[in-house]
Amino acid sequence: MILEGNMNKDIIILGSSRGARAVLANQLNKKTEATTYNLCYPGSDITFHKFLLDALVKHNTPPKKIVLVVDDYAELHPDKTIKFRYDRLYPLVKYDYINQELITKNKNNISSWAFALTRGNSTNLRIIKKKFTANDTILKHGSMPYTYQRKNKEFNYVNTPIEYNIKEESSEKLNAFLSLQETCVKNDIKLILAFPPNFRVHNLTFERRIRNLTHPKTDIFIYNRDDFTYKDKSFYYDEAHLKINGAEIFTNELSNFIKTH
Repeated sequence: MILEGNMNKDIIILGSSRGARAVLANQLNKKTEATTYNLCYPGSDITFHKFLLDALVKHNTPPKKIVLVVDDYAELHPDKTIKFRYDRLYPLVKYDYINQELITKNKNNISSWAFALTRGNSTNLRIIKKKFTANDTILKHGSMPYTYQRKNKEFNYVNTPIEYNIKEESSEKLNAFLSLQETCVKNDIKLILAFPPNFRVHNLTFERRIRNLTHPKTDIFIYNRDDFTYKDKSFYYDEAHLKINGAEIFTNELSNFIKTH
């Protein structure tokens, strides 16, 4: 949809699985009366979100607003659970834009410009169909909410705050975070950095670091820390992801924030 110019929405949600699970684009659409789509990819990081934004503004009418759901604590840190999702690009190497990105990142041979058969990766040649689970179900507006709690996973609310370490940040992620904000400014896109809840006390040191890196034209939205719902285990899939009942509450808060800003 993006590369063919069919992702022309008022509001686009970017982020990893936390954004995919916590923000219900259909509900946001109804509450704000703005066309909305959730482009969050589970397992993706800020470098991938920046790539998506670049592709979005190049091939589509830029959205009026971008909501970037940040990953506490891993937004700017190396983390094995979130990365640049090359696997989502390999099936799209027929597009020159994708092929060039893979060449730039040394994931494809430069000869692919001339020879179509050299494009892509071995993942393209697999004839065995991938099996999808209920967690992979994408709703009409792009969201992927959990409808149940993770089985055989014990987790309890953590009251001990985590101290954020700036020295551990990835320069690549930091640059992508700053560049994404500049792209929004240049294209007159209102950027909102959204902090969803974890099943633990809010990380003030992480918030402070993000605020220090935030462009003056960027807004910040943080879930209501006084709402005891976010301390109720029944609203979570696991310690880092809301269930659909929790996502409805968080999305309602986000909708109200967007309407009043």
